[in-house]
Amino acid sequence: MPRRIKNLFKDAKGMPVPYVVLHTSETEMDLNDGHSYTKNKYHFAINDVTLVQDCVDHHLCTICGHGLQDDAWVIGGPMSAFLPNGVFGDLPVHHDCGEYALKVCPYLAVPSYAKVKDPEKIKSDLNIEVDSLSQGNTRVPFFVFAKLNYYSIDIPEFTVIPDREELPVYHEVQYWNNGERITPEQAVALHQAAAPAVVTLLSK
Repeated sequence: MPRRIKNLFKDAKGMPVPYVVLHTSETEMDLNDGHSYTKNKYHFAINDVTLVQDCVDHHLCTICGHGLQDDAWVIGGPMSAFLPNGVFGDLPVHHDCGEYALKVCPYLAVPSYAKVKDPEKIKSDLNIEVDSLSQGNTRVPFFVFAKLNYYSIDIPEFTVIPDREELPVYHEVQYWNNGERITPEQAVALHQAAAPAVVTLLSK
């Protein structure tokens, strides 16, 4: 586990809670002694918009909350990475933070994960601004993990738009599936139904 992630809050199972994840407090009663206590609840599939904006304003990693400097990587599907108008639904992270997430995050690493959260319902219930993590909760055949060259961020959607006019678009590209790094050839095999342009780019 990267050092920066070790310092994050942990949930009841001991899993580190990414910086932008929405958390709320609930008061519960101990039936044994009658005392009330406050319990933190972490909504892993929902981002706190205030913290997301903080990452944009101060160029922070959305996982650990520390400055990115020149270590900005994005995680997304092949369409986000390689289509001419592709954008990434999640903001940049450090390489080591993103790699750790690709290995352990249920959405990124567990193929059977299909837990869908409704950000609008949570927004209504809690009366706060929220944003869904990994928009649409849809599975992709594999994940592209890429170090950005130049990019912009669309507000208020918080999507990352790679600058495709300035080459190279990415300094480095990796492919991940089921919590493990795979080869470009394996990625192509997983995406036989992809648009020809995507397969061509992966094959280079």
